[in-house]
Amino acid sequence: MSLKDRLATATKEVIRWNILRYVYSAKEVGVLDRIITQVMVTCEFDVTLADIRGELHFLRGLGLVEIEAERDVSIWVAKITSDGTCVVEYAVPCPVGLSRPKQEW
Repeated sequence: MSLKDRLATATKEVIRWNILRYVYSAKEVGVLDRIITQVMVTCEFDVTLADIRGELHFLRGLGLVEIEAERDVSIWVAKITSDGTCVVEYAVPCPVGLSRPKQEW
């Protein structure tokens, strides 16, 4: 794997971790996909709404988030699952594909 590919993979894993943290922060209320996109862009990640939705699908596949989608207006709301909460709170090992920082305490 080239350095460019490794960097792209690492960036994607950091983006996934940040998305999971944002969804965790919203708790049971959930967070709009568009808000996640704006926050990530503000943090200088080069992402689009389609990128964020793809990563939300990945996190849903791991059972870490739930997605509620309104078809007519194409609004997605992401909510944390109990498994997602356990990952963010360091109660369980981190799944492959997320770049969770090492626990400091």
